[in-house]
Amino acid sequence: MLTIQLSGQSFAPVGAKWIYSYYGWSGPMYTVISADSMVTFQGKNCMQLNVVNKRMNNGVVEVNHKDPIFTYSNSDTVFIFYRNEFRPVYFFNVEKGDTLLFDNFQLPDYPATGCSSDTLLYQINCVMPHIFLIFP
Repeated sequence: MLTIQLSGQSFAPVGAKWIYSYYGWSGPMYTVISADSMVTFQGKNCMQLNVVNKRMNNGVVEVNHKDPIFTYSNSDTVFIFYRNEFRPVYFFNVEKGDTLLFDNFQLPDYPATGCSSDTLLYQINCVMPHIFLIFP
């Protein structure tokens, strides 16, 4: 076993892929997010993340392609384009006691009730280095 501690961070290089599986009312489903290409979007050099949802429906796989997600990063933060602007989603340089404020992208808008996607406030109470374990 080899242990490596990285001092820098990299997010979503071309070719990266995330697969999330879950079970819904109609059966097994999964989402595939793939980092396919670098593009210029809103004046920023961005990674385009393509999102595909798949589910089984009566033995047939249904495929639903979502709008792409555009991200970019600087030396310490990853941003996502959401609601017509880039908003932070990952912070790599936090220290104990820091307070972070960013959008909760999971909450939908409910205009009839006046509720909208909420902003989350996090206070950092500990910081641990990222350690990656690489197995042969």
